[in-house]
Amino acid sequence: MSKQYPENWDLDSLYPRPETEQFSALLKGVEADLKQLAEDSEALPAFDVAPDTWSAFLTRMAAVQSRYEDLCAFVGCHAADDAGNKTFQRIEGTLSSFDPLWQQALTSVEFGLKELDAQRLETIVEQDSDLKSILFYLQERQRAAGLRLPKGQELLAADLAVDGLQAWSRLYDRLSGGLHHPDGAGRTG
Repeated sequence: MSKQYPENWDLDSLYPRPETEQFSALLKGVEADLKQLAEDSEALPAFDVAPDTWSAFLTRMAAVQSRYEDLCAFVGCHAADDAGNKTFQRIEGTLSSFDPLWQQALTSVEFGLKELDAQRLETIVEQDSDLKSILFYLQERQRAAGLRLPKGQELLAADLAVDGLQAWSRLYDRLSGGLHHPDGAGRTG
């Protein structure tokens, strides 16, 4: 016996609707958190000098990333359901404009780990249970740093992506979401 599920998800059980003041407050909160995270990432001391500072920063970074990505996915689902909705399109653009802040924090973390010897990283991490639980993440960030352009160029690329690659992706989604078969076949809405 199979269970019947509704054809559409109930997104409103996750967050307030994107066009509400409550959702605007969530957006402002995430933006403020990303700005603070980006700013704080620039002031991180050397990892081997202050692992406690890094542990607290990375914990906060993970929480901010989770909220940011959840809001992006939530709005993306609403926009996919109603591709012509200008409010959803505007909010997707707003969220996209936050990405350089996220990239700044991530780039600072990667460059902060770049020069640290892999063995020294493991030795330091062994002394902190929180860092030990994310050793693989730290090693991946360290490897990624080796593939990066100079920091200034990475930050410029993140800024340009908002109006370039990300804008192209949003335009593609909007146009393809508006396509319909002449007889209405395949339409869900």
